[in-house]
Amino acid sequence: MSYFLFKRVLTLLATLLATSVIVFAVLEVLPGNAAQVLMGPDADPAAVAAKATELGLDQPVLRRYAAWIGGLLRGDMGLSYTYGSQVSELIAERLALTIPLAVLAMLLTTAIALLVGVYAASRHNGPGDVGLMTLAQIGIAIPNFWFAILLILRPQISSGGAFEFTTGSVFGFLGGLLLVTVGMLVVHEGLHGLVFWLTTRELPKFEFKGYYASASPGDWYLPRRAFLAATLLPLVAITVAGLALIPFFSLRGQFLLGFLVLLNASGAAGDLLVALRLARLPQATYCRDTGTEVTFFSPAG
Repeated sequence: MSYFLFKRVLTLLATLLATSVIVFAVLEVLPGNAAQVLMGPDADPAAVAAKATELGLDQPVLRRYAAWIGGLLRGDMGLSYTYGSQVSELIAERLALTIPLAVLAMLLTTAIALLVGVYAASRHNGPGDVGLMTLAQIGIAIPNFWFAILLILRPQISSGGAFEFTTGSVFGFLGGLLLVTVGMLVVHEGLHGLVFWLTTRELPKFEFKGYYASASPGDWYLPRRAFLAATLLPLVAITVAGLALIPFFSLRGQFLLGFLVLLNASGAAGDLLVALRLARLPQATYCRDTGTEVTFFSPAG
């Protein structure tokens, strides 16, 4: 156990060190510098140079990095010229709000998860279990930071700039997300089914198990090229169409389209893994998809 923790701590330290190097290197190669930003674009070059010397920006990059790391190890994160106070003080001020919110969120989610889990387990494979599994899968597929931005911008979208957040607007917003999700599932599996039908000339088999949907060509073994097309078409088509249509929609429509593209991409992760595996197999390979399992067959010779 102690060895495991030791390895984890070393991995954490190595990750932090690598991140610090990358951040410092990116800031170094970006055009301009902090002195120019502080003095303004019309400042005298001599004044900018003097400010750069005052900030130590004229020192070699390795010396500045070492000084920065040394300050972090001593707890000195430097001075924020934007706020005119120590960075450590600003972080501590924000943490005073962030930590209670994070703890409260963890307590609430734990309590809700326990109640929902017990309810779903007591109704295994029932409508309640399937519905909760569907909502859970959607929640996992949505990036948290992106959904948080949507919730922040929602008042502007719903009321033309006025900062209001009504119950009706919340349910309308969630309803829009639900419609986009259902529409994406239909189009995604429909594109799979279209390629299967064009290849076999038989109606594909569609299934919806609550927390996932699938389309399959039945008992057919499809040629490698046709199966690759069926696998990649939903990911490519929906992504390209969604990104192409974004400029023509309002702000709300743009976020819903962005949600559609992200959700489709997350749902196509399994398709992409199958395509990558199939790309390494011989051209003569045939594929069978039952909706829950994909098998490959290569003729002898």
